[in-house]
Amino acid sequence: MTLHSLFHKLATASSEAELRFSLMDNLNQYFDVQRWGIYLVDEENNLIISDTFGVSDSFIETYQQIGQAIDPVLKYVREYHAPAHEELVLPPGTWEKANSIKDVVLKADTNIL
Repeated sequence: MTLHSLFHKLATASSEAELRFSLMDNLNQYFDVQRWGIYLVDEENNLIISDTFGVSDSFIETYQQIGQAIDPVLKYVREYHAPAHEELVLPPGTWEKANSIKDVVLKADTNIL
């Protein structure tokens, strides 16, 4: 898989569902990631639907309640309307150590860090 094929999938998807399904199954082939997600939001940034891989439902629920409001990566995505990896926004290795993410993990009772 190449980035060219990823961009082709993005450009030729006939629906949001097709886009979500094709990306969720293959995203780790393009990027060295263990956990990922796709969030579709409306004009007011209200969540319409999300798909995630590698995190628990408990983490997602807790993230929706307290994490998204303080997540610097999500802030970047919303501001620039572009996908982002935490190391694009923060110095390497600091996202996992951020108090905001630690709070979500602790309250969700998960062990993803």
